[in-house]
Amino acid sequence: MVYGGGWLKTDYDLVSQFTSELTASGTDWARTIAAAHVVWGMLGLALLWVAAPMVPVAGVARSGYWLLASEPAVWIGSALLPCDPGCPFDGSLTQMLHNLWAAITFVATTVGLLLLARNPAVSRTTRFAWVLLAVFWLTTFVVMLVPDAAAVRGLIQRLGEGTLYGTLCVAAWRLPASSADGRHVARRAVAR
Repeated sequence: MVYGGGWLKTDYDLVSQFTSELTASGTDWARTIAAAHVVWGMLGLALLWVAAPMVPVAGVARSGYWLLASEPAVWIGSALLPCDPGCPFDGSLTQMLHNLWAAITFVATTVGLLLLARNPAVSRTTRFAWVLLAVFWLTTFVVMLVPDAAAVRGLIQRLGEGTLYGTLCVAAWRLPASSADGRHVARRAVAR
């Protein structure tokens, strides 16, 4: 999504600009890229919905799984609440709502990862890895907002997103193949 949109917008810099700047108000290709963001977000939500019965999570970890829906929702939000050019901290009402939505989804993703760390269906090592990912995720959010990091804030965002999405792909790849019903696996883990 970022690379395709960046290709369309010849003035877009993958290293210094946020992903949401692809849909910045009044910029070239913003509406086309915003439509693609909505589709991408809807596909992500559909994936979470379809995969839910197969994911071995129990207890509060199930809530953590559903909080991960904030990630596809942030793509939709960036389309519906476009930032101002340059994605400043303050600006128009839409920019302020954009920033609020981004903060809410970052916190929701972090809480979701921390709740996944409470999953009794995975090892302690895996639970610790979820905590580390949550800390890394939140750290990238804070660091990319530091004014001195403005020259590389896009790179920091991509590092955070790439690590998060890559980890989620690895976790999905490792789902138990022997059970199509992940809740059954989670129930067995709780019963131990």
